[in-house]
Amino acid sequence: MRYIAERNKVKSSIVNQKSSIVNHKSSIPIPLSWFYLILAALFEVGWPLGFKLSDLHPEHFWLYISLAVISMALSGFFLYLAQRVIPISTAYIIWTGIGAVCTFVLGFAFFGDSASLLRMFFALLILVGVVGLELTARG
Repeated sequence: MRYIAERNKVKSSIVNQKSSIVNHKSSIPIPLSWFYLILAALFEVGWPLGFKLSDLHPEHFWLYISLAVISMALSGFFLYLAQRVIPISTAYIIWTGIGAVCTFVLGFAFFGDSASLLRMFFALLILVGVVGLELTARG
């Protein structure tokens, strides 16, 4: 009997710990968290851009690598702030989706990457998915 009582006490303690983690309320307003997420996604573009520029301009290698590292850090920090309110599954997909589409656009606009209609169609599908996730996350 004492074993069962102890086991139930431990289970209750674990459930209380989990609910306090799940029900953590952030002081960040919801619109601001979405702003942080968009900032995170835009900084996400900075690090592949920094890598590309460091390759194209080896005389400024360390400058562009430094900008890439700073961009990574800021991207991660703003993602951290955003996911305190936005569900992490939604935040991560939106973060990577916006980052991927923006990097895709920079690639064909400035670096001569292929811009076939099929590639643009699939990039558009990513963008539609990101918008759909944002709209359904609020509901």
